[in-house]
Amino acid sequence: MEAYSIQNDEVQILIDGRLELLSALQIQKHQIFKVPRELREVNKNAYEPYIGSIGPYHHGKDHLKAMEVHKVRFLKMLLQRTNQPNTFIYVAVMRGMMEEVRNYYAECLTMSMDKFLEMIVLDGCFVVEVLHRQKLHTDELFKVDMIFSRILLDLMLFENQLPFSVIWKLLDMGGGENEKIEYIKSFFEVFADSILPGFKVKDANGNEGLIESAKHLLDLVHTRWSSSMGEKGNVTHGEVSISCVEHPLYSVHTNCISPTDYIILMDCLMNTEKDVELLCQSGIISTFLGDNAAVATLFNRLGYHVSFSLERFFYKELFGDVNKHYGSFWNRNMAKLRHDYFNSPWSLISFLAAVFLLLLSLRQTIFTILPRN
Repeated sequence: MEAYSIQNDEVQILIDGRLELLSALQIQKHQIFKVPRELREVNKNAYEPYIGSIGPYHHGKDHLKAMEVHKVRFLKMLLQRTNQPNTFIYVAVMRGMMEEVRNYYAECLTMSMDKFLEMIVLDGCFVVEVLHRQKLHTDELFKVDMIFSRILLDLMLFENQLPFSVIWKLLDMGGGENEKIEYIKSFFEVFADSILPGFKVKDANGNEGLIESAKHLLDLVHTRWSSSMGEKGNVTHGEVSISCVEHPLYSVHTNCISPTDYIILMDCLMNTEKDVELLCQSGIISTFLGDNAAVATLFNRLGYHVSFSLERFFYKELFGDVNKHYGSFWNRNMAKLRHDYFNSPWSLISFLAAVFLLLLSLRQTIFTILPRN
């Protein structure tokens, strides 16, 4: 029993040290994460920025270094536009936010605080100037549609984000309240035209609180896109009506339709190219891939390793209605009859002709058997 009273045991010291470190960190609520390994393995290129890195996760990669020159150029344009002689005010303000900003990132960052601060200033000012110049296309970088579209796509990557508080603060330093809202509204309009056809832009006025509370730019798009999407769908006389949604890419908040839920729904409906053909004929989807099998594969891959809450599943009622309809003995057998025997107009015509001939034969038989008056 004396062994248990020994103090300063090496293992005890090690564990106690980790407990003290845990207490000192106070476990922040991180908001910017890396993509889980199992999702990344489905398509690694889907999570890699194509032109420029934003934030620390992809910073310094060889294929993204060319954009660093443009970031400095955009910073210079921002300084000229805001009549600032140098970056002193921007560096000072961002330095005051460094603890908050660094805690936004869930992954352990190895870069020094000064290097991290430099990156935040350059990336943040670049995003702000993109928001300012995007609609006017006043920069040579924006006049090439392919490059401009890739920049917008890079800004929407899960791992390529800055805390929105950084962007909001920099917008505030470069203009008034109305200008900030106009920049954000303009971003949604340009983003919709370039990336998400069918994206409905709601009036940003009166929603400053919603915008300012966003975690990052992607989160803001989630929130605003989700409220513009369609209805849940329903089952009527055995037919499922589903809202048409273009580019179902992201997961969004509760009480809104989730594109993740839409992907799960479409993944359940599409396993073969014949399924895709039927959905195209019904106007549920339209494809420019030219290969129905490729569309089925696309949705099947999008559904890999995607988790969702059954309680908050947007199409929970629709799934229940479908299962209830299929559970009916009458509905199931009528569907089998239509599928096996009435799957074309000629089958129906043949059936009606056969019934007509049967009735004629029955009539003739009756008149033959019955005595005439």
